[in-house]
Amino acid sequence: MRAEYGVTIRRPIAAVFAALARIDAWPVWTATAREVRQTSMGPLGVGATFAQTFSADGRGITLTEEIIAYEPPHTLAYRSIDGPLPLTCAYTLEATAEGTRLALALEITEIGNGVAAGAVIIDAIVWSAGRDLDALASLLEEHAPEEATPARQVGTAG
Repeated sequence: MRAEYGVTIRRPIAAVFAALARIDAWPVWTATAREVRQTSMGPLGVGATFAQTFSADGRGITLTEEIIAYEPPHTLAYRSIDGPLPLTCAYTLEATAEGTRLALALEITEIGNGVAAGAVIIDAIVWSAGRDLDALASLLEEHAPEEATPARQVGTAG
């Protein structure tokens, strides 16, 4: 199953991509992310891995994910390689007259009870992802890029 969401951010494309590429700062603007940390050595890029722990129904779920596309400042995509959710996320950025158009495409393969379970989960993920991208847009538009993605300690409000 596939779903998409997009938002226009009144910031230059380089600033938006820089904020997006700070995976350790995702919990600042992602409502369900508790911690995101790179697990591979070296710079973030194709083949790099990271662990993302998020809350779902009051439980912590950790996914191991791999960067499958990294083309600054236009594309950042990853897929889960371990964990309960077979998910691929692709962010694409495009410079516009208003700033930057940030689009997210989510794809989830069949899980649990098949199509019905997948549809419910993808709807919840898209709703959450849309809210998260709106939060990122607000954060970037309200603060200078270097102030927009401070590290947040696990368990604190953002």
